[in-house]
Amino acid sequence: MQGLSLLWTLAVLLLLSVTAPAQNNTLRGKVRSTSGTTVNNAIVELKSLGGGMIAQTVTRNDGDFAFSNLATGEYEVEVTVAGYDSTVQVARFNTPYRMEFAEVINIEVMIRPRGE
Repeated sequence: MQGLSLLWTLAVLLLLSVTAPAQNNTLRGKVRSTSGTTVNNAIVELKSLGGGMIAQTVTRNDGDFAFSNLATGEYEVEVTVAGYDSTVQVARFNTPYRMEFAEVINIEVMIRPRGE
């Protein structure tokens, strides 16, 4: 009887590991002004689409930012920095229910100086 219970438990665990959504995706990006120069120290917020904030970071000197360990789905990326209009861009991971590989999305966010 214990053998059957152990076998059942292993089967359920195996099934859950196969059907669980991937949470190893990465979103990388670069923030540039409309003139093409990179923007450092911009606040980048990652939000669930239509929902709350998931994470926040600040761009480095080269305008780069990254978020990792993300599940499959849609996200909003909002960029805010003094002297520029805030910008929102949508990113989508399209690899549902796959654990064997990670998806990496690279985006470029263009922000406009205020008054331009």
